[in-house]
Amino acid sequence: MNIKTKGFTLAELLVVIAVISILSSFIFVNVSDSRASARDAQRKSDLRELQSAIELYRLDNGTYPSGCNGYTDSLTPVFSGEPDGAHPCPLGDPEYIIGLAPEYIRKLPNDPFLNGGGGYVYLVNQSGSAYKVMALDTVESELVAQSSDFFRCDPTYRIIQANDGGSFGSQSLNDPGICTRVRTRATGNLNQDLGTPADFGSPYEVCHLASEYENDYALSGGYSTGFSEPKAIEFDTEIVRCK
Repeated sequence: MNIKTKGFTLAELLVVIAVISILSSFIFVNVSDSRASARDAQRKSDLRELQSAIELYRLDNGTYPSGCNGYTDSLTPVFSGEPDGAHPCPLGDPEYIIGLAPEYIRKLPNDPFLNGGGGYVYLVNQSGSAYKVMALDTVESELVAQSSDFFRCDPTYRIIQANDGGSFGSQSLNDPGICTRVRTRATGNLNQDLGTPADFGSPYEVCHLASEYENDYALSGGYSTGFSEPKAIEFDTEIVRCK
């Protein structure tokens, strides 16, 4: 007795292959999203660990640590970063925050996946009194909102209560947050709290409207101690914490 077996037709095989391909694509997307979220969680953890180490360094030494590429004292930030990132140290030195490891942190972390971004970077002002540490342009699983603790520019930050009053109107010491209006240039004597707001830079840019900040995580601390007048303190802090 002969038993005949019926095989799949070509059309049926094509349908099966198509279904498998669709399911595989869903699985791949879900796995990729999970990995991206895990890397972002690692970035936040790394920045928190760096922030703790940086603050411990300041408690022991009186200032925040230096960056391998120098300090920021103008409107152009000076980033010091990991060897494979966009702002490496001279000769590829992995110590982008000088003197932090191994005493305050076992080892300086590197971004888990650069993907064309800048990686982990650090910037500090000349007096070592204000700093920022960032995952620069590598955030994968979200657009970082202004409400996030890791938003690059904090428009709610205040230096001193003197910023709530003054004689120059809403574009000077009355800024509701130091980063709400960041000066795009500086002219005049920053250490002299006289004149009009235009003497100290005009126009202003509103940091929380900068779309390029949506792909960054950042934590910062401190304020300038290199000047005596509130306006100069504000400017010197903004160029680190608001850029």
